[in-house]
Parts: sequence; structure tokens; C-alpha cells
Amino acid sequence: MRYPTYSFQGQQRTLAEIGRRTGVSPKALRGRIVKQGMTLEEAIAIPTAKSRTFTFDGKTRTISQWAKETGINSATLRERIGQFGWTLERALTEPVMDMVQRNRRKRNMRIVQRIVSNVRRERNEEIIRRMLKGLGPLGHPCREHSI
Repeated sequence: MRYPTYSFQGQQRTLAEIGRRTGVSPKALRGRIVKQGMTLEEAIAIPTAKSRTFTFDGKTRTISQWAKETGINSATLRERIGQFGWTLERALTEPVMDMVQRNRRKRNMRIVQRIVSNVRRERNEEIIRRMLKGLGPLGHPCREHSI
């Protein structure tokens, strides 16, 4: 199947080639040109959400470009900035955990969760024992909790 070509920078190029050069996805370009009736120049001029740029250390790049430059997965960068609220500097400079570090962190989190669960269970058991003795949760006499 032959893809349609468009005149771009003095040469005939496919939307995939144009997209790589402009940072606008071929799907977005196709939708803008075919469905919305825009010219190629209009379609390129509108930034996409994915082509939002970030400036760090005097360089302005998209997340995808930063990912290629730093070697950090673009999904990891998006997650660090969007979900975790990290600064761009921290997202770009903090090393990614390797598999050993990730597994160690997961194991430690399971241990902490188990400890918290045990403490809650023990605290609740103590409150129930006090209530059965006619004492409130803080050890003061309380008739309304007596059984």
C-alpha cells in the first residue's frame, strides 16, 4: 500500500516523515487534513498535547525528545511529572530504579503494610477487650459500651 505524500520543506514526504520532523503525530495530521479540511501548514501549526515542550538547562524539548536524550522511558517521565508532581529537573536527573531496587522496595512496602495491619488488629483487639470490661477505648469507665 502506498501512502499519500505531501510537499514539505521542498520534498514529497509521507505524514509519518512529516510527523517525525514536526513532533505532531501522523494520526493527528491525518485527522486534521482529511477530517477537518486543514492545509498541511495549518495542521502542523497547532501543537498537540503530546508535543508540549519543557525547558531544562537551557534546552526545550518534548517529553519524547527528553526521553531519548536521557534514556528514561517517556511513560516514566510523564508519570513523574503528571502523577507524582515532580519538578522537571528531578524527573530528568533522578536515576530510574533497576529491577533489584524495585523488588527491594516492593518487599519493604509489603513488610510495612503487614506491620501496620498487625498494629491495627492489636489496637482493635485491645479496644474490644476494654469494652467487654466496661471501659471505653481510652480505659475510662463507660456504661454505654458495657456488654
